[in-house]
Amino acid sequence: MYPKLIVLAMLTDVFLSAMVGLGVYFGFSIHPAHLLGAPQSPLQSGFHATIPLWMPSIQDLKVPLSYLPTRGQGAVWASLLISAAVIVVQSYARAVYLGGLRSAVLQERPAPLREYGKRYFKRMLGWTSLHTAVGLAGMMLALWAWPIGAIVFVVVFFYSLVPYLIVLRDDSLPQAIASAPSVFRAYFWSMVPFALLTLFFTGIFSAFNFIAKPYNYYVCMLVYSCAGTSLIGEFMRRLHEKLRQGLNAASPKRTETIPFSRMKLLAAISLIFVVPAIGVWVSSGYPLQAVDRAIAGTKSELSGVSFHSGFSDVMYASDQMYDSYAWQPDPYRIRIALPDMSNGRVYDELRGTATVHWDVSVDKVTRSGNTITHRVEKVPTEQTILYRLVRERSEDGSFYYSSRGGSASILALEDKAREAMSLEMTVSGDGSHVFVLQYPTRFEAGSLFRVSSDGQYFVPRASKQNPDDFNTYWFSSDLRNQDVLDMLESKNELSGVGPRRLFIQLAVALQEADGAMVKRVLKAIEGGKAKITAPDWTERQWTDYLRNQYGRAGLAEMLGYLTKAGIQSGYESRQLPPSAEQAATGSYTGSAPEQQQQQQAQQQNSLDQPRRFSMDIPFPNQTIVLVYEIDRTDKLLSLDIRLTPF
Repeated sequence: MYPKLIVLAMLTDVFLSAMVGLGVYFGFSIHPAHLLGAPQSPLQSGFHATIPLWMPSIQDLKVPLSYLPTRGQGAVWASLLISAAVIVVQSYARAVYLGGLRSAVLQERPAPLREYGKRYFKRMLGWTSLHTAVGLAGMMLALWAWPIGAIVFVVVFFYSLVPYLIVLRDDSLPQAIASAPSVFRAYFWSMVPFALLTLFFTGIFSAFNFIAKPYNYYVCMLVYSCAGTSLIGEFMRRLHEKLRQGLNAASPKRTETIPFSRMKLLAAISLIFVVPAIGVWVSSGYPLQAVDRAIAGTKSELSGVSFHSGFSDVMYASDQMYDSYAWQPDPYRIRIALPDMSNGRVYDELRGTATVHWDVSVDKVTRSGNTITHRVEKVPTEQTILYRLVRERSEDGSFYYSSRGGSASILALEDKAREAMSLEMTVSGDGSHVFVLQYPTRFEAGSLFRVSSDGQYFVPRASKQNPDDFNTYWFSSDLRNQDVLDMLESKNELSGVGPRRLFIQLAVALQEADGAMVKRVLKAIEGGKAKITAPDWTERQWTDYLRNQYGRAGLAEMLGYLTKAGIQSGYESRQLPPSAEQAATGSYTGSAPEQQQQQQAQQQNSLDQPRRFSMDIPFPNQTIVLVYEIDRTDKLLSLDIRLTPF
């Protein structure tokens, strides 16, 4: 009987894992959270001693039921209905589990498992529903006044023996509720040593949480389901003896041999090792691929590029007000099925799986003699991602689809990356552009998430601490130069002009061919009382002129030029010789002491003299040269934009 009950406890957790995964895909939650723990919470390694109640679950050891992240679902009624269905299934499983465990503990002739479910199900359902309602009330009270909530949970603990009394004494639910507190008080101190022993063992089992995911799911389920069933069985045996002693009744002696099938026993033992493996597969989200294949249409392949906002010169010059990107035009691609979004068609959600070919950072270890070298290297890798994108409204009222209200995650039993990775994903309202932000899970990306005012483009902010760890992949069926320049223009609408080194910010605006940003930087320079020599053009004229400088350059070539705006030392400044007026002051007359004084004064004056530099901004068709003059405090004094053809 014990192997069957262990398998039943495992199957219940696998069922809950499947329901959590389906909730991530279809957009519903299983409530209340205290019933199932936190199924989507990140892995919490550490020491977690606990006392298994009613039926062991890996949630007791803080192992998540699913490794698929989610932030919240909007399908309220679906969440309530499915949560109620889950409570029904869990109540039936507990009825079968505790009923079968009672027969095993008392060494009775076992009945078919469905008989235990039929006998105890209604009472277990009533208890689970009542326990859930009181738990929710305690949570609400804890938000209002935590001492009251704590008192509610302590009182509920005094009623934790109710399910055991239902199966051991065949009490009705009201009888079990009425007698549970008195039984708890009567046998509390006699059960304390066993409770402490249980805490010790479960604390040891929780150490398996340190195993890499998702293998910790397998080991914890295998070990804890077996050990937890044994501990609950032993507790029921001791409680049964206490109850019989209280009634002055002698324990019945078993006088018959209970028959068992050796084949059924071997099959149950085999399932003990197989079911956790199925649970690993389910918790990682792989069944959702089959669901997606059955629902989604034909997938099409989109090519793409990647970009990231790193520690660029303009980031420092603008006090992180002006974001710029470094680009990588490698042959990235994604296979994804998107619905027809032409002619203004909109959907509440987009969901499915996609196969993406991109870069993953891995640790490379090289050995040379006694020397071991570790380095991080980006390796092209193909991975499957699961997404559910919720329709959002952009600043101008247009629609786009985002994972911020849904989810996006990598499906992988064994992650090849050097650390766990998380995703953010957006799709433009017309379905023409797909963006996926890839970043380490240990970071938070909410503050970096940003879309253009028309919802067409994902234009992330730069991280203030680790910008190089955030890589965005942009996929489109026909990505053109104009799309990239339009995206940069949309990004600059949300950027600002910083106070320092305005010539660097002007160089980036010129490189990005954004006339509006060029005019904004020139206005900031003019506000600093610097002399400007530049064409008196409108924003549109600047944009048209600068975009024409890329001419017929291919996408990869243009991205190479644009990358200069997003890296350090992308533009080198060359100091120019002093002007004719400054050079004329270098002659000395008079006696030797007078010449020495003149020379010292000239050296002091030279330190105070403005310095002139030139900076090249290269384009395929020509190079634009900035000649600027700064004083000893790096204040910009003059700026000359020279449009010099090759």
